[in-house]
Amino acid sequence: MEEESENIQSKGRIRKDDLGTIAEIFRELDKRHQLTPRRLLELAADPESVLHKYFTWDDVAAAEKYRIQQARWLLESITVNLTLPEGKTVTVNYALSVRGNEEKPEARRYVLTGRAAKDKYLLSQVVQQAERELRGIVKKYQSFLALRPILDKLSGVADELKPAQFNA
Repeated sequence: MEEESENIQSKGRIRKDDLGTIAEIFRELDKRHQLTPRRLLELAADPESVLHKYFTWDDVAAAEKYRIQQARWLLESITVNLTLPEGKTVTVNYALSVRGNEEKPEARRYVLTGRAAKDKYLLSQVVQQAERELRGIVKKYQSFLALRPILDKLSGVADELKPAQFNA
């Protein structure tokens, strides 16, 4: 595998001019087995740290963001057993995150899984999300040669996911 530090890129969350410095911080922490969210937060607490601007330091705003995250956790904490037409029972999340609606697709909301399975618009979103997640798994683990055969299969499955094929 190529040296990871030579080709680092931001997923759009980190400014380009901060990227090298932050990657160096990650490398140093990794060498000391300290690359953890808590350690990054400790370093970022210093207003002079390059990490500082990537955190919300206003406690009221940070508390609101944290509570929103807790609400997401709550929405994702319930499962339901569903019996498929062939008789097999599967356990799935009770609610799923989808785009807002056809008028405001950029907004996210949750819908109950049973409704998403019956609604063509929602089902197409679920299928698109499944494709994105499969491609994300492939991208995340593609540098591990031992996983290549499995990742190739996952990539093929992602290629087969066409929302129009899935009619409610």
